[in-house]
Amino acid sequence: MKDCVETIPALNDNWVYLIRSQNTDEYMLIDAGEAAPVIDNLQGKALKHLLFTHHHGDHIAGASDIQKHTGCQMHGIKADLEQLPNGTEALPESWKWQEYAFDIILAPGHTLNHVMFYEKNNHWLFSGDTLFIAGCGRLFEGSHEQMYDTLQKIKSLPDDTKLFCGHDYTLSNLTFAKHLFPGDVDINKGYELAKLNNFPHSTTLATEKKINPFLKASTLEEFKKFRIMKDNF
Repeated sequence: MKDCVETIPALNDNWVYLIRSQNTDEYMLIDAGEAAPVIDNLQGKALKHLLFTHHHGDHIAGASDIQKHTGCQMHGIKADLEQLPNGTEALPESWKWQEYAFDIILAPGHTLNHVMFYEKNNHWLFSGDTLFIAGCGRLFEGSHEQMYDTLQKIKSLPDDTKLFCGHDYTLSNLTFAKHLFPGDVDINKGYELAKLNNFPHSTTLATEKKINPFLKASTLEEFKKFRIMKDNF
């Protein structure tokens, strides 16, 4: 099933995700910061749905052109609709498409109405700008408390959950993690891979619990300390 998720680089460091149904050979997309790389990739593929994690421009700017090109339906959380492209439909708490079943997880922190998409059959988490490889999103609208609570939701998922995040900040994040935990074997190994540009585009929750400072933080106070340090690193 892993071959059913394709990572499409967009803008400077965004990742968007194209998901194929094995049942119908139709596709859905998560986030759309830029239209051209998505349209170039589709090349006649039937894109049926586009889901938004949040309203920031680097996640929605390409959506209208993609919709014009494909006729796909667009979906986002009801509370965010006013800031999402025209024609976006409200998502329920769970959403099914073909063989996939997604839980829509509220994830305030980066923005107040950020959501993540957890595909229950395959244990896939599309985290947008909430959780990155070895990092987490800056707090533009939400509080440290909200982001910490959101990360606890993520930590409660199965360890084999595969993480698909919204940006490639891997080397920067692991550089900071190495600064915080200079003797950590797992972090140092990840840092060396990132320096060679060999760290995978996706990771697992089990790995993140070892290398991600924000998941390693055991209290709100520790998380807040790490987040403020990263903001000024």
